[in-house]
Amino acid sequence: MRINFLLPLLIALCSVPLYVRTEDQLVQDFRAETDLVKKERLLNTIVRQHDAGSALLRVAMRTDDIVTRWMSIRGIGMVRYRKAVPFLIESLTHQSPAVRASAARALGEIGTRSASTVLIRLLRDEKDGGVVEQTALALWMLDAREAIPTLKRVADHPSTQTRCWILQAIGNLGTKVDIPFLAEHLYDPDHSVCRQAASAIEKLTGEDFGLPKGSGPIDPQQGLMRARRWWEKNKTLFEGGSIRGKATQQWHAADAHWQVSHTRLVPCGGSCAPLMPNVMLLRGAK
Repeated sequence: MRINFLLPLLIALCSVPLYVRTEDQLVQDFRAETDLVKKERLLNTIVRQHDAGSALLRVAMRTDDIVTRWMSIRGIGMVRYRKAVPFLIESLTHQSPAVRASAARALGEIGTRSASTVLIRLLRDEKDGGVVEQTALALWMLDAREAIPTLKRVADHPSTQTRCWILQAIGNLGTKVDIPFLAEHLYDPDHSVCRQAASAIEKLTGEDFGLPKGSGPIDPQQGLMRARRWWEKNKTLFEGGSIRGKATQQWHAADAHWQVSHTRLVPCGGSCAPLMPNVMLLRGAK
């Protein structure tokens, strides 16, 4: 009976080295892996190790492979490794948008409040949509309200998705003083941006325009119309004047386009799905 009991235990103990890799082995495999899915899986295992932050920082500093570098930086943010902050700030000027975006995001995740100045500086000159999005998110994470003027200056970015991320950041960082600016984007030619602007106004005012809150098929048009009517009724309380003529023209043009091309319910989760801090979007990261 005792032999029968010990035999499975001995087999299990002998099998452990075949399935468990040390932290150094994990890091080596991570550096060598070229398949993105497998590399991601290895990263998720590494960040659960005791000394993941320092290990990933060494990889990020030494590698010449762009994918390995930005993914290592991503892991540094996940484990909130504060000793990497100087390297992350330096990485904000890297030639690769994926590295810049990952570094910005990591600084936000670590909570390096002093990094808001360099993030705002990056935002002023950055053209890549993915970098702008992650920088806006990082500034939101850092509660960097001083970034609002710069966020407003870049809010006309050509990318619909990027405009949404910026408006969401303003909605989370701003005050009622920022409502007239957000209201102008209720008349954006893209209804996804309009919806994000309305959502930001809801957050700042406590109003409920009836915008869709969950997933699944949605029809945001009624909520957008209620948001626009609310603004037309209350705008004098915020700015003492009427909205710009250009914006009103955009509103009418956008409504006409909607009637022609959106006669059915549209799926949620498009370019302006609700943005969550734990979502990592690196468009074109190579």
